[in-house]
Amino acid sequence: MAKVVVADAEGICPLAAEGPDVKRLSTLCLVALVALAGCTGGGGGGTPTETGTLDDAPPGVSASGVDADALVAAHEDALADRSYTLAVDQQTTGGELTIDAKTDSDGLPAIIELSTGSADRETYLTANGSYEIRRGGGEQIVRHVDTDASAVPTGGPYVRDVLDDAQFTYDGTVQRDGRTLHRLSADQADLQRQFQNATVTSYEAELLVSSDGLVHNTTYQLTLAENGTEETFTTRIQLTDVGSTTVAEPAWLGLVSDDPETTTRQVQNASLGTSVTVSGELDNVTAVSVSNASDLFYQSSVVEPSRVSPIVAMQTNRSVSVDSVEMEYDLEAVPDAEASGLFVFAYRPAYGSLLPMETSFDPTNETVRATQFDPDITLNTTDGEQFSPTLDGLRGNVVFVTMDAQTYREALEEANEQQASDQSN
Repeated sequence: MAKVVVADAEGICPLAAEGPDVKRLSTLCLVALVALAGCTGGGGGGTPTETGTLDDAPPGVSASGVDADALVAAHEDALADRSYTLAVDQQTTGGELTIDAKTDSDGLPAIIELSTGSADRETYLTANGSYEIRRGGGEQIVRHVDTDASAVPTGGPYVRDVLDDAQFTYDGTVQRDGRTLHRLSADQADLQRQFQNATVTSYEAELLVSSDGLVHNTTYQLTLAENGTEETFTTRIQLTDVGSTTVAEPAWLGLVSDDPETTTRQVQNASLGTSVTVSGELDNVTAVSVSNASDLFYQSSVVEPSRVSPIVAMQTNRSVSVDSVEMEYDLEAVPDAEASGLFVFAYRPAYGSLLPMETSFDPTNETVRATQFDPDITLNTTDGEQFSPTLDGLRGNVVFVTMDAQTYREALEEANEQQASDQSN
């Protein structure tokens, strides 16, 4: 099975892109980063001007230099119809970008994970469809995506970006993990790229290549100085487990809806200890928010003595369905309460009262999880017909609170008795 994770600089929402733009990212790999400092162009990595041969050298590599086109083409050809694992790590003073990819021998299933440190996106690609999870900002989104095997990075474009920066030379062989690899290197004197407003203070790059052209390891480090400030750009690319990589189905796949048009989003509010999972159309679920709603039942004679959690409101002005609610609880808030007696109650204005949900509890982590209204509950319409309440197709606010059911029941009965007494008097 396949998996891909991609994150954009804007975080988890809104979800505008339909899938990981790996080709775009590859061109941003190094070139776009150094371009921020004022790149005017470069000409390294071209066809060597002299001829020369080396025993068992990779395609495009000779004693006089490196033919970047030939080497990258050989790398791509050597990966064809083979499984592999690729890791790319790029760092600058301002942040980090990592890409991890795994693919089976025929390109699918595959997994690509891209992370910026503050958010990430993972896409799982299979022959029967592709799926994505985005994480960031205390929430996650899961959905179907239109992504195919062509999105799985091979490392070729990244290698080409490195080769284009300098004139690489052959530097003998090294032994790594039981194999002989050819070393291609460049230093500051070999750098071809020029910069308008910055000075290069250091540059080093190295590629370790097997005889068939596979680039197993790439390292790149460039330091620029401008107006008294230095910035260092580094990239490390590692190709491993060629021919022996296996791709496992991700654990989050079970969160994906069977309906390809349905997106599932988990909205978390850490300060309230609450997460609400909703599903629906992409634009609808991204409009949902979760906030404190204590004022709605402030000093309620039945809620305040019974609740063991904050009162939380889920706001939405578009149609969504609530799949689950998870809330942290504090048993000390209600004397004599037990975890087994806790239930999440939901208040939907259309129903006019707090209704219990089917709830399970985790005493170890002091959390409860609810999925739907208690199926035994029925309500009456204004015409006297009965119906079962639901949290599907919501359009409007819903309130959630965890309460000790027995305490709430007793407080409610007492309030009803007092109200009847007041009316009779």
